Amino acid sequence: MAQLRFMRSQDLNAVMGIERNAQLSPWSRLSFEESLNREHRCRVLEQSDQIIGYSIVCDVADELHVLNIVVAQPHQGKGNSHYLMQDVFDFAQSQDVSAIFLEVRVSNAVAQQLYERWGFERIYVRKRYYQALSKDAEREDASIMCRRLSE
Repeated sequence: MAQLRFMRSQDLNAVMGIERNAQLSPWSRLSFEESLNREHRCRVLEQSDQIIGYSIVCDVADELHVLNIVVAQPHQGKGNSHYLMQDVFDFAQSQDVSAIFLEVRVSNAVAQQLYERWGFERIYVRKRYYQALSKDAEREDASIMCRRLSE
């Protein structure tokens, strides 16, 4: 059974391995260190003492922003992303936030379907938000998605 806990600095090697294998443009180690130092809500999902996923969320006023949420490729499609999303929603409810925001590559249909199942709606397309995947490619648009929790 998978368990959630707060991320620690000694988790960063495992987290970076997942990040590099799962993301088209992975975060740097410094980005993770800054998230820990800024006291963002950084959580890891463990199974058999192995980190298989993580989420990083920051709160701004009465809103949450999902900065990063990833499940290691061998553990995708097994409900682990829903486990991480439930943790985000539980935190949102405990903080009495009005909305949760995130951005996702427009080409990432699997992630968008997950977020739509959790009640997120696309509210905006941010042009050329994501880094190009090669020198010849254009920067990719981001779908800005929102789930309102209260009015």
